[in-house]
Amino acid sequence: MDMLKEFEASLVEQDKATLTVQGYLADVGLFMRWFALKNGESLNPENWTSADVRAYRQALLDKTAKPQTINRRLAALVSFGNWTVEQEYHLFNPALHIRSVASTPLSPKWLEKREKAALLRAMERDLQVARKRYPRL
Repeated sequence: MDMLKEFEASLVEQDKATLTVQGYLADVGLFMRWFALKNGESLNPENWTSADVRAYRQALLDKTAKPQTINRRLAALVSFGNWTVEQEYHLFNPALHIRSVASTPLSPKWLEKREKAALLRAMERDLQVARKRYPRL
């Protein structure tokens, strides 16, 4: 896990936000655990491939993870892959050209009953004021 400490130091040096650093470390840690379970060996910067990243993406899809979660985890792996290239552990970033998951826009949040009633009351008051000010001729 020394590798994660080095990666963390690099993220901090790049002046990444604290929550970004924590999120990337958690996401890379999850990938490392998945990699070890799937391949029977621990992840080293030089032994992961694009096929591993695609398989991980598919595993997340099979678990019905939300697209935003999958894309965030892939972004963390891209950052980690860039770091492995900078450190000359890899000649290329295995996560770089992995497609993100299409996300659907969130549907609008509907008003609660109380909010809806308050909106209708406000509209009726405005309508009454308008009728008083501008009566039909």
